[in-house]
Amino acid sequence: MSKMRIENGYYVFGKNNRLHRIVWESQFGPIAKGFDIHHKDGNKLNNTIENLECISHTEHLSIHMKANKKLHDWHKTDEGRKFLGNKSKELWKNRPTHSLKCENCGIDFQAKQIDRAKYCDNKCEQAARRERGDDLVDRQCVICNKTFSINKYYKTLTCGYACGSKWRTRNAKGRRHGSK
Repeated sequence: MSKMRIENGYYVFGKNNRLHRIVWESQFGPIAKGFDIHHKDGNKLNNTIENLECISHTEHLSIHMKANKKLHDWHKTDEGRKFLGNKSKELWKNRPTHSLKCENCGIDFQAKQIDRAKYCDNKCEQAARRERGDDLVDRQCVICNKTFSINKYYKTLTCGYACGSKWRTRNAKGRRHGSK
């Protein structure tokens, strides 16, 4: 016999043999199509025959939808929000850390979000973005109309030093060089 494990709150054997269904079938025979075995007390681990009932799939969904609605409504209360906030903080604090290697510099680092963490810090993430050219855009020089690539966060309007000098001279607004 294969090992028993808990999956989604149910005792399960083998590929997908749930214990409550096995208990019901051993007592009453095969479960008719369109019917589910329901835990009367809501405890999926209590698989005594007295706690199980065979009901239509529609009725089973209805029972669980009502329970979920009550829970959903409670989550909107001040008490529910406070409880969920504290629970989230506790889960985050107790979340295990994983050793990862920075994709930019190769240093080992610790992270709690294994699916998101790729870099050891913001500097490495920004360096990788620059290297990949994620933030590059094409602009047209306001002096010579030549197209040039530049980081989208820069305010630069000219393609280089010579055009930049011409732009600054044009926009000096009557000021002498060096005076304000």
